[in-house]
Amino acid sequence: MYKLLQNQAVMNFRNEINDLGWEEAGKKFPAVKAARDVQFLGSELFTQDMIVHYTHVADIDANNTEDAFFMHNNPAGDPILEQQITRYGPQHSMSVGDILVSEEGHLYMVENMGFAYVGDATGYTTAAKSVIA
Repeated sequence: MYKLLQNQAVMNFRNEINDLGWEEAGKKFPAVKAARDVQFLGSELFTQDMIVHYTHVADIDANNTEDAFFMHNNPAGDPILEQQITRYGPQHSMSVGDILVSEEGHLYMVENMGFAYVGDATGYTTAAKSVIA
């Protein structure tokens, strides 16, 4: 089982991004900057303090990160795969910058190719742990 965490700044600040542009919106809204920093380069620009800008959006009953990615993106719209997902709110297809949390508390960020380990839940601040938990 994996928890899927997503930064929803693009959805939440869509109007502000359109009005101000990415750079200015990122200066005004830390969640937008965090989303932009990891959107293309994944873990390369990720810092643990960014986790507070993430939301637990789904649980995915998968054996590994690759299976979780495939199930969540469900390219053929397979209803059997969808049954393996518990959705908690709005979300986008799993993509670079999203984080999977294993049952053991290991955090893996989606990269351009594969996943990067970005820490254990025990290593995060108390505020960040509330997002991960």
